[in-house]
Amino acid sequence: MAISNQVLGTMAVVDRLAIRPAAIEALVDAGMLAILLVPAFFLLVVRPLTGQVSERERSELALQASEQRLLSSLQATRASEARYRLLADHMTDTIWLLDMNLNITYASPSAQKMRGYTPDEIIAMPLEQHLTAGSLQRAREAFASELPRIMADPNYGPRRTLELEHWCKDGTTVWSESTFSVIRDENGNPASILGESREITDRKRAEEAMRDSERRLRTIIDAEPECVKLIDADCRLLDMNPSGLAMIEAESAEQVKGRCVLDLIAPEYHASYRAGVAAALGGNSVTQTFEMVGLQGTRRWMEQSAVRLAYSKGPDQVLAITRDVTDRKRSEDALQQSATMLEAAQRIGGLGSYVLDVASGTWTSSGVLHDIFGIGRT
Repeated sequence: MAISNQVLGTMAVVDRLAIRPAAIEALVDAGMLAILLVPAFFLLVVRPLTGQVSERERSELALQASEQRLLSSLQATRASEARYRLLADHMTDTIWLLDMNLNITYASPSAQKMRGYTPDEIIAMPLEQHLTAGSLQRAREAFASELPRIMADPNYGPRRTLELEHWCKDGTTVWSESTFSVIRDENGNPASILGESREITDRKRAEEAMRDSERRLRTIIDAEPECVKLIDADCRLLDMNPSGLAMIEAESAEQVKGRCVLDLIAPEYHASYRAGVAAALGGNSVTQTFEMVGLQGTRRWMEQSAVRLAYSKGPDQVLAITRDVTDRKRSEDALQQSATMLEAAQRIGGLGSYVLDVASGTWTSSGVLHDIFGIGRT
């Protein structure tokens, strides 16, 4: 028989007591006593404690399970905190919290990498010391526009993204792309504003440099006395400088943007103009002369130089510089007409003419002179 270390009950020894059999039997039937008779000497009575021990054991087991759950929860919390600290110490983006009065209540350690201030210093500073004047105004205007609906509608959860300029501890500034969202309590009331910021200083500087370059280029183009324009493969006008607008008698760029430039060119030059645009898009430098008809009906002779303007994204365009050569064209036509009239007069009078360039030794003579001396024309 195996011996257990558990307590099974209490035992009393009764020596030669006069106990009524009926009472003992009642206790035995009720499970309260176990009777062992030892011959001729004494009665051994055992009172079982099974119910009491079971209850205590259940309590102890429940306490042990509770302690184990608490220990497991504590270990999980410590592991979670360790993971959070690892992320917070190594992440480059900044996480922060504001109360509904726009006071910073938390800043992740990465904020120090971006701005030089420790999280405690950031929390102690008012909002005015965090942002430049322009960014502070944009942030306040954004919050002011969203706050009424945030307070009125518990289901409203806006996400706003702003580009903000922050002051650094060394007096310089950095730019961030900051996204804001609302954290509500268990009753749906706004409790905090969660902010996520990513530094974009290099991108902002590149964008500003590009804008400066575009402004300089626009200034140069606008001051150019010739017509500078962009057209697409279908000869649609995309942009034109003020000098060009004046040439075509337009009051503004919006008046002609999107129109086909062939509407401003004499019909007999349409085919050659289209061919020139196609050649420019093919990578050739193209020079053309054509007659243009302005919006007010004025006719001008134009000489255009066109090249391809290639883009990494989107279709290529044609950059064309067009100058008014009306006066030159008229002079050339007048000179040609004079030469024709002179030759006709010489034929009538039987007179010839020649020009000798002493410096170069070249000789130019009229056709009539050739006829007089019987010299073939070369």
